[in-house]
Amino acid sequence: MDPFLIDYLKSGQAWLLVGSGPSSAMGYPMWGALAASSVALARSEGVGHDLSRLESAAKANDYPSTMEEAAAIVGLPRLIQYLRGTLTPSTASKVYEYLERYRIR
Repeated sequence: MDPFLIDYLKSGQAWLLVGSGPSSAMGYPMWGALAASSVALARSEGVGHDLSRLESAAKANDYPSTMEEAAAIVGLPRLIQYLRGTLTPSTASKVYEYLERYRIR
């Protein structure tokens, strides 16, 4: 490995940016699936609420707005509780263990 790169990594000035690749590879749900789960929850527990804004946001694939509308219908604590149950990997991987080995601040 390039000595300059090694020195830079040890300097405390480097950043390690990790995208969603490792989570995707492990089978964690993507934003679309989380939004769809939010819509399903709001439909089942939001009886009597106007779902038009939720449905519009979901149809437009506007995930932040979909989540906000679902939270407004069922309450943020309930939405978080529900989504937390969906955040499980479907595939085992040691990628995060490997990333932790880099001692980059």
